[in-house]
Amino acid sequence: MPSKWRITITLPSRIKQFLENWAAKQNRSVSNLAATILIGIVDGDFSSVLSLQPGQLGGLTPKGLAGIAKLSSRLGFASLSDLVESVGRGEVFITRYPSSLKELTATWDYDELAKEAAIPIERLNEIIETGKLTPDDLIGLARALDIKAEVIYKASQQQEYCRNGI
Repeated sequence: MPSKWRITITLPSRIKQFLENWAAKQNRSVSNLAATILIGIVDGDFSSVLSLQPGQLGGLTPKGLAGIAKLSSRLGFASLSDLVESVGRGEVFITRYPSSLKELTATWDYDELAKEAAIPIERLNEIIETGKLTPDDLIGLARALDIKAEVIYKASQQQEYCRNGI
């Protein structure tokens, strides 16, 4: 049985207009849409929220949401909400590129990473310590870490700059 509990919130006009347009496209009331969004977020059922209008919830696509959830898990947060709240409190800073390969791989078990990247563990340790990698290393790590090779390359370059005092 649906709850009859009600709340009132004040929104900027651009958000109000966005919700009205979204609700109209869904043939539902704004109240019903808002309730569906809030219940989905609180219950952690983001798929139900995204299915309302795929790819349009603040520009967040299902793949984007999955990526953020993966990041949250890798950083050791219990939930996506915990990560976002920590960022909001200034406890966590997210940069585009990590400062070193050690930082990039900090949450990984190196034996598992070596296996996933098809790189001998001794070589992986050398790569992480020196930042020097071959194209094959770069491709293997990108595949294993499931990130763009550019990110790994930039981290290795940052590490080189830091080591040389630049």
